[in-house]
This record gives sequence, C-alpha cells and structure tokens, in this order.
Amino acid sequence: MTHYVELYLCFLSQHLKKILEYKLSFFIGIIPFILLQLAPIIIIWAVFEKIPHIAGFSFDEILFIYGLGIVSYALGRILFSNLSDFGYRYIIKGELDTILVKPINPLFYILASGFSEKEIGEIMIGIILIVKAIIDLPIHFGILDFLALGYFLINGVFVYGAINLMAITVCFWTKDPRGLTSPIMRIQEFSQYPVTIYGKAIRFIITWIIPFAFISFFPATFFIHRGEFTRYIFCLPIIGVIFPIIAYLLWLKGLSKYESSGT
Repeated sequence: MTHYVELYLCFLSQHLKKILEYKLSFFIGIIPFILLQLAPIIIIWAVFEKIPHIAGFSFDEILFIYGLGIVSYALGRILFSNLSDFGYRYIIKGELDTILVKPINPLFYILASGFSEKEIGEIMIGIILIVKAIIDLPIHFGILDFLALGYFLINGVFVYGAINLMAITVCFWTKDPRGLTSPIMRIQEFSQYPVTIYGKAIRFIITWIIPFAFISFFPATFFIHRGEFTRYIFCLPIIGVIFPIIAYLLWLKGLSKYESSGT
C-alpha cells in the first residue's frame, strides 16, 4: 500500500509540474468550466424569483445541494478522468496491452497516469455556493461538521468513481468507445436537485440503481437538518463500500475477457 501511495504522489507531482509550466494556458482552460456552472445557477435564481420553494426546499438549500454536487463531481472527474475515453484509448487502440506488461495494478496505473485539472474552476464555484448557503441558512458549522463534510466528499468521489468504472467496464464486451458513460452521466444531472421533485421511478433509479443521490443530495440534507432523510444518511457508508467493490469485481471480470486489438 505504501508503494502505491508513493507512486500516486509521484504521478501527481509530475502532472502538477506539467500544468504549472504553462500557467496562462491553465487559467484560460478553467474559465469555460466556470461559465458552464454559472448558467444553471442563474436559471435556479430566476425560478426562485417567481416561487419561494421547490418541493419544500428554499433557494439557499438548493444552492447548498447544488454546490456540494459540483464539488463532488468535479473531484471525481479530476481523479477518474482517464476513464472517460477508456474504450477507445485502451481497448480499441490497444494501449491496455502496454499496461498489462507493467509490474503494477493496471487500474491503478490508468487512474494515476492522468488528471483533469480544468474542473478546478468548478470546485471554486461549488465552494462559493456552499459557503454562501452556510452563511444564509441557520446552519452551525463546527469542527465535526467539517469532518463530516470531508467524509461525505470522499465517499461521494468513491461512489462516482465506482459508477464510472462500471459504465466503462462494459467496453470489454461491446468494444464500444465510451461504454455506458454518456447515458449514465446524463442521469447524474438529476441528482444535483432535490430528488423529491421527481417521480418514483427516477427517485428509485438515482437512489438504489445508479446512486447519484448519495453523492450530493442525501449528504446535503444532513447539514440542512431534513430529518425525513436521516435513514438514507445511515446507508451512505454501505453504498460507499459496496459499489466500489462491485465495480472492481466487474472490472476484474472484464479484464479477464480482454482481447488485444492486435494494433
């Protein structure tokens, strides 16, 4: 384990050196991601100019949910960015062949050898929304709350990574460039708002089938004291362990079926 931690830090150090070599390019690159997040926020604001609540949630409560979602998903995309083009790059082009001959866990190598820094702008926006909501809502944030927030973010990143891994593992069988990544990531957008605004079918899907609701919505309800969702909070550690295990077992099964592209 120590060996892999050292390797990961080495990969991360090299990537940071690369992006800091061209600082202007880095800052220009994150601007579109900041603007991309501002548009939905403006729409939410415009809606609340007309109505005071949506499904019992106030404007600041939804901002908190949305901000927590932005930070969680952005961290997930940074750490699992190499999974986005897994099917095309590693299976169709055959780059997985070169990884399998290395004395290292192939999944670790794929994840550690690539980081997407452009989402840093999204993280900044998410933190601003969370801070604004904490200030405007009757929320007391103590040390334990910050620790809980850190845990929820880590748990959310693991769940996000597990969902992504399961989506791209399909590529081992279908040889499709993206697997199920695109449709599943579309479903992600539903989880950045209160799940109570959707019908029972969508609620069930984003809670128990593709558990995006455990990444932002349910953790957010812990801080804004929505007691009706307490039972879901107790499920968070279970989801955060079970789904990564299932995803990794599916990955191992897919890897055993891998056939070199011959290129």
